[in-house]
Amino acid sequence: MSSIRGRLSAEFTPKMITARSIPGAATVLLEWTNRRVEMAALDAKHVLADTQEIMEIGLRMLPGGWLFNGKGCGSSISAATAGFPSPVSPPSSARPDCSASPTAPF
Repeated sequence: MSSIRGRLSAEFTPKMITARSIPGAATVLLEWTNRRVEMAALDAKHVLADTQEIMEIGLRMLPGGWLFNGKGCGSSISAATAGFPSPVSPPSSARPDCSASPTAPF
């Protein structure tokens, strides 16, 4: 895509050089800006399409859709049923509690 932008610059540089007035230069600059915005919109569409495809592939890789239950959280089947161990939080004694320590810096 950088070659397209290079061609765009090569196309508008002579126009800007030959502009004989500020309104003429402003017209060239406005035209160049409009083309750049069109290119950015096209780039954004491609990125969105690619991202959507990656997300769809990722969702297909999840076993049985265990991560989502249609409500955005939880699981429709247990993680163990899907072949994954259920997450276990560490015991409370394993978590540091800085507020209880008189030497804690914060």
